[in-house]
Amino acid sequence: MKKFDLIYEQISSDLHERAYVQSTFEDNLRALIKVLLDNDLLSQNKQSEDYIRLVLAQPNNVKEITLDTKEQSLPAMKLKVKQDTDSESFSVIAINLEKPDEQKEFSNSMLETIFDDVINYVKTVSLQGLAPEAAVDELPPTDGGDAQPGAEQSALPKSQPPA
Repeated sequence: MKKFDLIYEQISSDLHERAYVQSTFEDNLRALIKVLLDNDLLSQNKQSEDYIRLVLAQPNNVKEITLDTKEQSLPAMKLKVKQDTDSESFSVIAINLEKPDEQKEFSNSMLETIFDDVINYVKTVSLQGLAPEAAVDELPPTDGGDAQPGAEQSALPKSQPPA
């Protein structure tokens, strides 16, 4: 009966508590790539496995990911990711290539996640980079022939001023 009690307690503790799983660099990289793809920060031409292979094939210990700036909605940014072999401390350094001295490091230990912080930082930097001179000063007219392009050629009757 004692052996049954030990097995029962082990199974019930496994069901009620999450077992600790050591996260590897590849696991963390896979999660980061997925979040970047979900937020359209990487080109959609490749699958996540292609990105993971390209990043892991880089020769040095600090791997680099260049964000997609094709639509120019983001400033040129690069992410440097690393994880020490003897620990689970995963870190991401976000570098704005237009202002390389302004870089921010995000790191985690154990089960904390940093991916949302990285995404929020990239979005904040992209919003700060918007030029205020590109804002619209005046809305186009809503009445008359100049209201919309092509309105002067419209077959609809134009409004007549009251007599």
